[in-house]
Amino acid sequence: MTKIISLKLYLLLFFTICSTITFSQTVINYQTWTSSSGCNIFGALTNVPATVNGTNGNIAHLTAIGQPTYDNVNKSVNLVSQIVSGSQNQGTEYRTTLNFKASHSYKITINAARIMSQQTGANVLLRLDLNNGGSGGNTLCNGTGLIDASGSGNLKQSLQIISTSFSDYVFNYNSLSAAQTYLMVGSIPPTGSVYQTILIRKITIEETPPPVTFTLSPLTSSIVCGSTTAQTFTVTNVHNTPNVTSHLWNLGASNGWLYNGNPAPQTISTGTSNILTLNPDCGATQKNISVTISAGGNNYNTNTSTVSVTPPSMTITGNATLCSGSETYTLNNVPCNASVTWSATPAGAVNVTPYGNTVTVTQLGRGDVTLTALINACNDATVSKTISVGPPPVFNNILCVGYCPSGFSGNYCTNTNYVFFASPSENSVFWASQSLTYYWSYSDVWTNQTTNVGTYYGSFVNIQPTLNFPQAGDYNIQVVAQNQCGTSSVAQYRVTVVDYCSGWGFTASPNPANSIVEVALDEQTIKNEIKMDIKEIQITDKRGNTIKQFKYGPNNKRAIINISSFKADMYFIRVFNGKEWKTESIFKK
Repeated sequence: MTKIISLKLYLLLFFTICSTITFSQTVINYQTWTSSSGCNIFGALTNVPATVNGTNGNIAHLTAIGQPTYDNVNKSVNLVSQIVSGSQNQGTEYRTTLNFKASHSYKITINAARIMSQQTGANVLLRLDLNNGGSGGNTLCNGTGLIDASGSGNLKQSLQIISTSFSDYVFNYNSLSAAQTYLMVGSIPPTGSVYQTILIRKITIEETPPPVTFTLSPLTSSIVCGSTTAQTFTVTNVHNTPNVTSHLWNLGASNGWLYNGNPAPQTISTGTSNILTLNPDCGATQKNISVTISAGGNNYNTNTSTVSVTPPSMTITGNATLCSGSETYTLNNVPCNASVTWSATPAGAVNVTPYGNTVTVTQLGRGDVTLTALINACNDATVSKTISVGPPPVFNNILCVGYCPSGFSGNYCTNTNYVFFASPSENSVFWASQSLTYYWSYSDVWTNQTTNVGTYYGSFVNIQPTLNFPQAGDYNIQVVAQNQCGTSSVAQYRVTVVDYCSGWGFTASPNPANSIVEVALDEQTIKNEIKMDIKEIQITDKRGNTIKQFKYGPNNKRAIINISSFKADMYFIRVFNGKEWKTESIFKK
């Protein structure tokens, strides 16, 4: 009794396993074909019995070239080939109507032998060719016909038939790029071939379907934050896998999508429909999507559609200049359900009073202020606007910062370059970087003749014009600053210029320098045998502030100075010879 039950279980398991196997095989067995006759057996379209997956049927045959015959002794279809007149390729070919599917792979086994009139020369070629056009029919019985002897290319394959005994010759076609309708079977003569015949008993075609493949499109989706436009996702059954029963869409928890007007659940089933339409939930961040498909009792996963959320194109509108009082600024195109946080830098230049998507900015100081809106929706985004705040600064002094007389006073020399700097009356970081227009000039005190030095643009810390006085006299150096809010008062500095300046100088090297600078009287001074020493050295910044100071005894012609602690910038080295100061600029790397 136990053995009977075991046998039943075995049979049940066997049939269950077999029922899941996809089997596709077509067999044309010419040995069992009894209706063949005539000198050209496929001269007219002829149905030859075949079995398809074990079921009896027919495969249509038609002669293409030459005259296929039937060999009643060997029970085979015979195909003759030969070289005529030493160069003409003569062969025999017929076609079978078989529907080869795109993306499928095929193993074609031909059971064949060959007859050679003399056992010399190369073996005859059996050529298979898959195509959609086939070839024109031939109804004649006049032997072989002119044939293209190429053995490969496109979907042509050929093998030498090497034995007079029947053997299996295997041709493999992997993953066809397109469907093909016909299988051409031909006998091709090799170069220098004698009269040869191919005998074909059976053709077996085994079909392997492509792997089950489902893809999801679009591959990527870019959604503008705040958009509610519907998004459609589609599953493609790449190889037309049958028996699809369900599509289970995977959206994840808190996915940011709406389905039929409601927050979308983590998974959605659309049954046999391969399409899902979702709407973005306003202001939320949407997650990626994938799908699980059930087909033939098995589950298959698609690729993932990657979803990205980008901020909308937002701008801040309002006046780019705030001279005094207050201005209102508005953030436009804000996503729905978004919150906005406002700020301004540098701190203290303005006062910011927010009202949702608008803000009131009140002037406190001067300078270029960056107004920023932080938008908290989807992924956080920022939008900024630069505002020029307040009138230009008031200057209370003009300083000499390069090639200056002793102590920034005393006489200046003709035809000598001097660098000046306008010192602001306000020590405020709010406006120090503001871009302004500066007008520099100097005028003769006695003649009132004015010489314009030039117009400069930028922040005051970078505006240091170089002046050269062509003749002796008393001069007023002047500067005014201007922006869209107005013009500053005139700052003025009076200097006395003389014709005589002693002919000596010094060098500072290397320049630029990292740490050590050598200061020495120049070669021309020493060559002229001027009895002169370095009495004092000062190092000043661009504003004229003394950073370091050194004093020296008699007979000192050179000095070594360590500037490694200085920050990278331009400085001025001032040397005093006991009577006169001279200045050179140097850069710290």
